Amino acid sequence: MLRITLCIAILTFFSDLQAQDTLLLLNGKSLIVNITDDSGANVFFDVTKKNGKSRSMDLHKTELFSITKEGEGESILYVQDPDFGYDLSVEDMRFYMAGQNDARMGYSALPSSAGGFVFGMASVFYFEGGYVPFMTPFAYAPMMQIPYIKIRERSVTDPAYELSDYYIEGYNKTARSKKLLQNFAGTIAGVIVGSVIWEATQ
Repeated sequence: MLRITLCIAILTFFSDLQAQDTLLLLNGKSLIVNITDDSGANVFFDVTKKNGKSRSMDLHKTELFSITKEGEGESILYVQDPDFGYDLSVEDMRFYMAGQNDARMGYSALPSSAGGFVFGMASVFYFEGGYVPFMTPFAYAPMMQIPYIKIRERSVTDPAYELSDYYIEGYNKTARSKKLLQNFAGTIAGVIVGSVIWEATQ
């Protein structure tokens, strides 16, 4: 998973003007690249930088759902295999990944994150400074995982997706991860701002 995340982070800095092929990752993320070799266990590909230079990268095929080369149909790499944790069928996995991608692109925990900011700031004044307020993000962020995730209509790319339990499951998983991080960040930001104000007024 870390390998995929690092790969995506690097690719976001590159242009895809000369790219022709598509890699669909198991987390629902699509990458536009130039595939140079996919004959082995890994898929090797190039990404062209804005300065015209290319960067060569690779991903293991087990990290990919499918490959689509320019002018060709989609080649499915994903195989349902419960022994390796791949419990879903190809069709169900598509719904699951669509949910992940929609949540990644459209879900925001702004209300609870803003609440975390206020909670964090208030804790500074309640405890009269010190280090205790810096522990509040570890309480607030997990606590806000309890409420159910509401799928926002504007984040759903296809209304038919919502009929699938696997889409909802994929959406919830990614949305909860985003919510946890955003709530933690909001609360710690509130603690920092509150601490600055507290120290300045003493």
